[in-house]
Amino acid sequence: MKRLFLGALAVTAASTLCFGAVPGANVCPQPSVSGNAAYQALVATLGTCNLSIVVTNSSTTSTIANTAPFDGTEDQLIGVTNNSTGTITSIVVSNPAASPAIFALDNDGICLFQPFISNSQPCNSAAPGAQNYAGSASSYTGINAAQNTGTINFSPGIPPGGTAYFSLEGPASPNVTLLFPLTLSKAFSPNPIVAPGTSTLTFTITNPNASTATGVAFTDALPANLVVAATPGLVNTCGGTVTGATANSTSLSVSAVSLAAGASCTVSVNVFTAIAGTYINTTSTITSTGLPTGSAATATLVASVPAPGFTKSFSPTIVNVGGTSTLTFTIRNSDGVAVTGLAFTDALPAGVVVATPNGLTNTCGGTATAVAGSGSISLTGGVVNAPLGTTCTITVNVTGVTEGFKNNLTSVLTSTNAPNVPGAAATLTVSTPAGISKSFGALAVSPGETVTLTFTIDNPNSLIALHNVSFTDVLPAGLRITNPNQLAGACDAGIITAVPLGNTISLTGATLAPGASCTFSVNVFGPTGFYVNTTSTVTSTEANPGSPATAVLSVGDVFQIHTIANVSPPAGTTFPAGSGYIDFTNAGALGADQFGPGLGGHLGNICVNVYAFSSDEQEIACCSCLVTPNAAVHLNASTIVQNTLTGVVPTSITVKLLATIPAGPGAPGTVAGPFTGQTCNAANLTLAPANFAPGLRAWAVTAHTLPTSGVTFGVTESRFEGARLSPGELTSLTQRCANIVGNGSGSGSCTAACAAGVLGAAQR
Repeated sequence: MKRLFLGALAVTAASTLCFGAVPGANVCPQPSVSGNAAYQALVATLGTCNLSIVVTNSSTTSTIANTAPFDGTEDQLIGVTNNSTGTITSIVVSNPAASPAIFALDNDGICLFQPFISNSQPCNSAAPGAQNYAGSASSYTGINAAQNTGTINFSPGIPPGGTAYFSLEGPASPNVTLLFPLTLSKAFSPNPIVAPGTSTLTFTITNPNASTATGVAFTDALPANLVVAATPGLVNTCGGTVTGATANSTSLSVSAVSLAAGASCTVSVNVFTAIAGTYINTTSTITSTGLPTGSAATATLVASVPAPGFTKSFSPTIVNVGGTSTLTFTIRNSDGVAVTGLAFTDALPAGVVVATPNGLTNTCGGTATAVAGSGSISLTGGVVNAPLGTTCTITVNVTGVTEGFKNNLTSVLTSTNAPNVPGAAATLTVSTPAGISKSFGALAVSPGETVTLTFTIDNPNSLIALHNVSFTDVLPAGLRITNPNQLAGACDAGIITAVPLGNTISLTGATLAPGASCTFSVNVFGPTGFYVNTTSTVTSTEANPGSPATAVLSVGDVFQIHTIANVSPPAGTTFPAGSGYIDFTNAGALGADQFGPGLGGHLGNICVNVYAFSSDEQEIACCSCLVTPNAAVHLNASTIVQNTLTGVVPTSITVKLLATIPAGPGAPGTVAGPFTGQTCNAANLTLAPANFAPGLRAWAVTAHTLPTSGVTFGVTESRFEGARLSPGELTSLTQRCANIVGNGSGSGSCTAACAAGVLGAAQR
């Protein structure tokens, strides 16, 4: 049996060559007529393969009928048609068998196909010369000693579409065997894909020959931006060696494969691309030991532009009713190709409208629409440009009109060159912050006296429950929590912390249902001082921080009280003008004029507001005395009661003193600068702890008969005592005094009784 095959092929340009035989046929193509027509038919049918080899002979048993010998005996004529894109300059032909010596040439030659080659005209009449092929350089070379391998050189080369013939020795017979190249095919699945994405690349090798193919090999250089996936997923039914099936590899090679006659096998691997595009992937030719080179395989993977990213967000995510939030739409390029024709519509939820002004901004191009006061936002004709990761945004200010959780979902995002994107969602919470109030159980207390500090927290929302309600209250320096803390009340399951003798009170983790409130209290105490106590804001999960709460406490000498038993002097006493006196001074706690009274802007003045009560709790008189620092002022008790509002002169009175900051000129009840006022008004209905002044020192001076003598008199000086002043008491004092002043008769007014100097045994 004689076998003909191509060994090596040298070309001047890239070309892919293969046998033109069809598996299962002895010879392909098979012209059925002799002579010129036969060769014309031969050339006409070539084209299904880049290199075609045809064997003819003169034997009557040949599968090609009625062909004449070229030297009249036993030559084979081989035709080569170049269906590649390059020029063929030489081919190697070899007979693996020792016999026949196909290059034992006699009257063999190389010739260019002409419109007619007669049966009587061989390609050449002399061997091993080169004639009849359009140039004298065509030749047979490289013939080995066994004369079964040699190189046929074509000069000039066979151009694309050209055909040449050469003859070799050795009669053909019915058992002539043609060796076919292996076939290689490839495919991507799935195809197309959306980038970034993965596809499985499968190579299929088929052996059409009647014997096993060995040493099968090919390589595949992946096109730019296509690599082996992070999970290669290699599947190999071909055996041999597969190289390059590793993550991010850019080429694959298959080698040392043995494939049985008529069999097929596959090699598959996952490939990945992050960039959209059309990827044309062509392998090398496929080779095998002793067989012709097979054609390369080509497959095309289409990676489309992936859907862009589409998100939206509110900032802030929580607003008060009537508050404004910025709504931002963000579109992100998910590939290296611009996405065009972007469009979406956003119907705002009930209770949310486009703000006035709308604050519209747009970096996406196209047309963005957001009419102030409307409930709709839209984009048409937008573009998000390359490269990968580029974003564009549309921002619009919106106003929360009604309370509630406002869940907002846009329409799908459409475009002209990318898949649709599901709508973007975000939630805006429209709510009212938790409220907090606090108060001390008294406005003024004595040093060391405990006072209750009460907190009330409320949820003003009608639909939204507030969770994780929390605040902290750091007491001002000097004020501390009592031991025990006397904690009373609760806030749902919230944790109230008030460490005894500490200075911090806190609430964390409380829940308040819509419209609900809670109250708790602790006791505090402190030394002399004026304490302004402000909490932190109240926070919750569903609302913005609320406003802090403030309460004021005065500890010390601001409010003092004393009862004078004998308003009138005993009969026969020489005690000046009555039995009872009130002496008071200003200790200068607020400062003093540098050079004496009035020589520094009246710095440190205080008002001593006097409120006198009869034994039946009637406020019978009130007045206010301005006391400069270090001055001494007195009131005569009998003078206080000589013109009472009731007209009744009591024998004993209770006197309450309240020290306040004087008002500025012409502005009673207000503070004009730091303690520089000169106007006092005991009937000031707006008095509050912010008006309280320290530094008051007061004594009651009374005369009485001694127990051992009815005609000998004694003098007693008693210091006024600090007292607790509640908010209700302050209101009562000032309101009643206002009624007295408003009476207009002058009754109950003790202002004229204020006089300089003090009286008494020690005259302090």
